[in-house]
Amino acid sequence: MLTISNFALNNAIIHRLNNQVSDGLELSSFALDLEDDFKEVLELHSKNALTDKKIRYTKYINAVENTVHSETTRFVNGEAAFIEYSHMIAKRLYSFMGNKAISPGDLLVADISINGNRHIALLKLDYKNQYLSKVEDIGGKKKISIEKKDNAWPEAGTRLQKAAFIRSNLHLEDDTIYDVIMLDRQNRQTSIDDNAASLFFSNSFLNVKLIEDTDSNTIAFIKGAQEIKSKYASLNISQEKAKEIYDYAISQVLTVDKINVNNFAENFFDREEGFEEQFNEVKSIFESNGLKRTEFDKSKTIAEKYSRNRKIFLNGIKLTIDNNIYNDSDRFKIKSYKNSAGIEVADITITGLEIKKWE
Repeated sequence: MLTISNFALNNAIIHRLNNQVSDGLELSSFALDLEDDFKEVLELHSKNALTDKKIRYTKYINAVENTVHSETTRFVNGEAAFIEYSHMIAKRLYSFMGNKAISPGDLLVADISINGNRHIALLKLDYKNQYLSKVEDIGGKKKISIEKKDNAWPEAGTRLQKAAFIRSNLHLEDDTIYDVIMLDRQNRQTSIDDNAASLFFSNSFLNVKLIEDTDSNTIAFIKGAQEIKSKYASLNISQEKAKEIYDYAISQVLTVDKINVNNFAENFFDREEGFEEQFNEVKSIFESNGLKRTEFDKSKTIAEKYSRNRKIFLNGIKLTIDNNIYNDSDRFKIKSYKNSAGIEVADITITGLEIKKWE
């Protein structure tokens, strides 16, 4: 989480991006009058987004061909006026909002300073329904009714879904220094997902990739283990062996501080015993899921989540299992296999557990 010691809002403008109607892009030609109360609301939204636990530090995938980068550079270098720049950004974001599942909203473009460093803030403020009392005079009598507003901003202090803070002094060649601080709550930001509605902001609009960190490495390691479990046939191993590999991966996340991928793969596919092909395939699976390092520090945050319980989703049943019980074969056993129809099924045995509640 980012620590903010100093924050300044220097200029701001709002554009309307309502993708639920035709011609829903409305561009303002005037910067906002930053009066005290209104400025405080904008600053609060910006600070909340910056300190959100879901923020990620990212790099442009291809800065040379990235429109957001090129237009921001033109503005920062004084080659484009603020309003002109904001129009280009709003048009680009709106062009990726064709899917009606994407929420309409206002786009706040702001020139800000974070801890003395200039950034451009892009905040997507999704509309919320708001109900206001309305007073009418009818024949000398007052009528008070409720009026619905469907384009209200999120309340100050609520969590935003999407925001970006673009650094002005970039170090494009250094993969360890961020270009954009990104908040994209609907995309999870730590996984690869082909859902266009959730990826339009991070992939299509910003076109950025995560900077490698303990969270992303640990998530990639777990996703790789999940893929091994589901694609056991390509490794020429049994489902039981694949589950053993997955369970060992989770135990590594829970019990060690540093995970070595080569040692992990060698535990199951010893190259000296003729398993070099499977060893290399396991490493390739981890790499395809985003794990580029052979050794990394595990994320304590991710480990904490997996230490609480394990979840199994079956047809008609959802099990949440204490991790200690899951790893105790005397009390819990699960065997997965494919039935005659080729569907993966499971036999589960639960032994000697106290019944707390039965409905």
